Amino acid sequence: MIETPVEVWRLHRWKAVVLLFGLAALFAMGWWILAMGAPATRRFSHEHAFFVGCFCTLAASGGFILSLRELFNPTRLVVSRDGFEHLGARKNPLVRWEDVAEFVVVRKHSTWIIGYRLTEGAKGRQRPVWSSIFRPAGCDGWVSNQWSKPHRLLDLLEGYRQSAVDSDPSRQAIT
Repeated sequence: MIETPVEVWRLHRWKAVVLLFGLAALFAMGWWILAMGAPATRRFSHEHAFFVGCFCTLAASGGFILSLRELFNPTRLVVSRDGFEHLGARKNPLVRWEDVAEFVVVRKHSTWIIGYRLTEGAKGRQRPVWSSIFRPAGCDGWVSNQWSKPHRLLDLLEGYRQSAVDSDPSRQAIT
């Protein structure tokens, strides 16, 4: 756990509330299909309507659980002089600044994600997070960009990492 948090980035709760309303509509549609029964046509039978109704209700129910978790325990990015960590439903371990070699912005389909590459000595200490997705980019982990625009968050994290490297005499280059 970080001893002295410098910045804490939280998701806005309104995003979870908007998601809850959308899921309520999906749940109501699924429930309506199950209760009323969609008429059979040449394309869809009663079995198809039952499957769609069950899928809508189950998907909305699962989404409710995740949205309520985000509403009452929002995901947070905690940045300090020691490193950074994600807190929320699942606590990711602290990633120390001295373990990060560099931050990079990775484009995965239509999403921009901030990845980081660990130093050689830190690769055994850090647990890889979704490593199969980021292996082509050479990243060992990722920082979600849901708190800010990716380049803004990249500049913030790189600034903290650089100040930690500058203050640690063992990591400075010998001239």
